[in-house]
Amino acid sequence: MGSIASIKIGTMDVLGTIVRVSANSFAVNFSHSERSRANLIRHVFSGRYRADVEGVQPAEVALGVLSRLWR
Repeated sequence: MGSIASIKIGTMDVLGTIVRVSANSFAVNFSHSERSRANLIRHVFSGRYRADVEGVQPAEVALGVLSRLWR
């Protein structure tokens, strides 16, 4: 915790600080400029990271909402 790390994401090298460590994961607080912030957002929300919705089944959505209301 607190260590500085250089992380390669796609073609970018971004500096960050390790802010959380657990047995199976860790979290990094990126130290970024406005340009690197825009590039990180673009990287995460485009390409292979994008989760398109192909169709919505209204009955299944309604059932899901109702089941959560009854919890």
